[in-house]
Amino acid sequence: MIQIIPAILANTPQDYKRDIEKINNSASFKKGWVHIDFMDNKFVPNKSVDPSVIKLYPTHLKKEAHLMVEHPSYPWAGDLVGLGFDRVIIHVESGDDKHLEDCLAYLEDHNIETGLAINPQTPLDKLKPHLDNIDLILIMGVIPGFQSQPFQESTFARVKRASSMFNMVSVDGGVKDINAKQLALSGARILVSGSFILNGNIDENVEKIWESIKSP
Repeated sequence: MIQIIPAILANTPQDYKRDIEKINNSASFKKGWVHIDFMDNKFVPNKSVDPSVIKLYPTHLKKEAHLMVEHPSYPWAGDLVGLGFDRVIIHVESGDDKHLEDCLAYLEDHNIETGLAINPQTPLDKLKPHLDNIDLILIMGVIPGFQSQPFQESTFARVKRASSMFNMVSVDGGVKDINAKQLALSGARILVSGSFILNGNIDENVEKIWESIKSP
C-alpha cells in the first residue's frame, strides 16, 4: 500500500500558515500525515521557520518532521517532542554514529517514530549500523535545501536497494506524477511531495500521482 504525504518547506510563518491551511482544507488529506521540513542554514544553505511556529497553526494530520540540520539532538529533538510530533527523521550525515544513536534513543524514549534520511551522494551502507533503531529510511531524490530541484535519476536504483535492506522506504524531493509509478515499482512505500502537490489545486495534483501509480 502506497502512502502519499504532502510536504511543507516554509521560510516564513506566513508561508507555513498558507500551506498547512491548504492541506487541512484538502479532501485528499482527511487523515494520514503531513511532512514538515526544518533547516538551519548550516546543514543545508537555507533556513526554515522555527518549530515554535507549528503550534500556532494546528492540523488534524499526524506530523512528521524532517530535520535538515546539524546535530539534531539539541535543541531540535526536544522542541519537537514538546510540539507533539509523531515521527522525526534525521539525516545520517548530520552527526557521528554516537550522536545519531543518542538522538534516535531519545525520540524512541518519548514514543516517537524515527527515520533516517540520506542524501543522493551518500553510500547507502552508511545506514546499516542504525537499521535496528529506526522505523523508516527516507531516500532523498534531490540535493536537500530548496524546492523544485531536478530529480536525480539514480534515485530509482537507490530506492530499490534500500527496499532490499529495510521494509519501509520513503522518497522525498522531486516526487511528481511522471516518476511516481517507477518509484512505487522500485519499492517505495511512501511518496513525499511538496511543490508538485501544493502549487495549484491540491486534490487534482494528488489525483495525478494516483493515476500514475495505477496506470498499466
